[in-house]
Amino acid sequence: ERRLGTEGDEAFAQIAQVGADVESYADGGLVPETEYCYRVAAFNANGTSGYSNTSCATTGTISVPPPEEVPGLGLKLRLVADELLATVADGGEVSVWPNLGTEADASQADASKLPTLHAGGSGLFGGHAHVGFNESTDNDEVLEVAGVVPHGSATVIAVFAQDDANRHHYGLAGFYGDATDRASIMTRRYRAGPDRLSYWDRTSGWKESGFVVGAGAPHIGVWRVEGSAQIDFQVDGDPEGSVSMSADIHGAWDRYLVGSPQPATEERFDGQVAELLVWDRALSDCERDDVVSKLGARYGISVPVTGGPCIPPAAPSGLSALASGFAGIDLSWLDGSANEQGFASGGWGRRGTRPSRRSRRWVRTWRATPTAGSSPKRSTATGSPPSTPTAPPATPIPPAPPRNRRRRRASASIRGTTTPTTARTTSGMSRR
Repeated sequence: ERRLGTEGDEAFAQIAQVGADVESYADGGLVPETEYCYRVAAFNANGTSGYSNTSCATTGTISVPPPEEVPGLGLKLRLVADELLATVADGGEVSVWPNLGTEADASQADASKLPTLHAGGSGLFGGHAHVGFNESTDNDEVLEVAGVVPHGSATVIAVFAQDDANRHHYGLAGFYGDATDRASIMTRRYRAGPDRLSYWDRTSGWKESGFVVGAGAPHIGVWRVEGSAQIDFQVDGDPEGSVSMSADIHGAWDRYLVGSPQPATEERFDGQVAELLVWDRALSDCERDDVVSKLGARYGISVPVTGGPCIPPAAPSGLSALASGFAGIDLSWLDGSANEQGFASGGWGRRGTRPSRRSRRWVRTWRATPTAGSSPKRSTATGSPPSTPTAPPATPIPPAPPRNRRRRRASASIRGTTTPTTARTTSGMSRR
């Protein structure tokens, strides 16, 4: 019989029986770092003996390495099965899967049909833990993360293996609001032809990769959605197609689903998930390949991409500005790195936004790489175009004499008072 170390003797419950003359038993599937207490009794057809003494022991500490570092910007969901080993026994139900991203933990509200934790030890996923969804006849073993603000772009990376490859949709995850506002991350689409790893939403429809997922083999799948642009797929580090998209991820959805793209559906995922990550943006090629490389090394999946830090190139140096003609300045600099994809430069005039021909111009230049950012802005230089030749001066023209603007007034004396009067001009017009 067994009980937890924190419980009294009334909590003892029988866990096994062994045959006559057997003097040992191995108890497995326990929670790490937990104290368990045991007692033993003998029995035969005439009854049961008294109990032995009580003996207790504490299970060992988990020796699983921590999750690899991945880009933190926009990381909304990260579920790692190894993180469950501290709280869930091997073969136990997963009611709450801790989320290492910024959203809430993944859970099931009524806890009626829960996925199962497998502690590993087999060859699948390099011996790491994994969570089994819909391994029996249940169709609703799905966890959800509620309260999510919808986003138009996303990157989903999953370490998974399908248990079977029957004729139905296999929805590993979903962005869900209701039957209308939703999008599906599919490992297998049911159709007349090959059932490929795919994506679906109501606006864009089906978007398929070139990869057919079979049963049993572990994979690292990537669904990278650049809203209103394209979705591209990758499996085990190999590109598997890119398809244009005319809109963002569809709908006013408000949660992530794991194990199915929507509740109570035949589109459930039948298989194992070792790790699932969701970003609210499209990762760069460098970021994606670095994550896939790290996951491949952790879970024993061979991938052709190589990881490495996604860092900007070193700044160029020795910038020189040399006047070229009357309206140009030529720039030259020294290449300071080997990982640039190009250079960018910016210039400012001394006066206003467009320098005159005689103004000096300060110019700075730096590297720019879309995958990792720009180097620091360095190496400032100045330059001035040559003066423009001037034409000989023109002969000066003397100014015209100023006009007399004084008004002439006529006056008349009436009863000793001088008042302005109207004078008649030779043209017949009146003038004051």
